Amino acid sequence: MSQRLLWSLAALVFVCFAARSATAAPDRKACIAAADDGQKLRDEVKLASARERFITCADKACPGAVSKQCATWVEEVDREMPTLSFRAKDETGREILDA
Repeated sequence: MSQRLLWSLAALVFVCFAARSATAAPDRKACIAAADDGQKLRDEVKLASARERFITCADKACPGAVSKQCATWVEEVDREMPTLSFRAKDETGREILDA
């Protein structure tokens, strides 16, 4: 992953958390919907989006069982998300795909 992409992802995470702190706590229906959506997104390997939904339903304002399960799913998705990748380039700067 390039340095620029890493910084962009870091900025996106910051903005998401900042925006989330300015919103009201989710109600029961929103908690359950977030849990359902998160599971579907996780199964589609859309891990960043799934993580956002799981963070929503892990809120302490959500029912205890839902919040606890969503917190577990956040941890699982965190472990599944790629954190580092390497790219090989030749002397002209082009990527070597079969390195």
